[in-house]
Amino acid sequence: MFIQGALTNIHKSVSTDEFLRFLAAHVPGNYFMVQPPPGINMTAAIDWRVVLQDVTDITPFASALWSGYETFITPLHNKDSKSSAGIFVQMKNEKGEFDQFMIGKDILDKEALNHRMEESTKILCLKNKAGVLQEALEETKRSGYWIMAT
Repeated sequence: MFIQGALTNIHKSVSTDEFLRFLAAHVPGNYFMVQPPPGINMTAAIDWRVVLQDVTDITPFASALWSGYETFITPLHNKDSKSSAGIFVQMKNEKGEFDQFMIGKDILDKEALNHRMEESTKILCLKNKAGVLQEALEETKRSGYWIMAT
């Protein structure tokens, strides 16, 4: 499962690197951040990516994301009640199917975040498995070695 996103409207109060170190201290995974080669100017909507090898890491990762929100974003809202700071999150499977949401706008509490990430994982993993299953089924049909049994 790929989980990627960006810290939004934070006005440089926290770096992507600092945020990812915080997450990595809570949940194992492969963490990446956007860093274009020298001489390449790039504006990215996605600043970081995490690859979780095991879907059972989704719940601890959701908890780490919420802790990151409380640690880095909530103080910005406390300083300015009109702040639109948040964490944009996109969950994506290997086929490119995704769900996306904003912590601080669409998601306002830890339970909602856990629920959304767990349900999205179930749906995205099922879609991915169903696609693989369908591909294997079609290959079996085309092989000439198998016929459909009734």
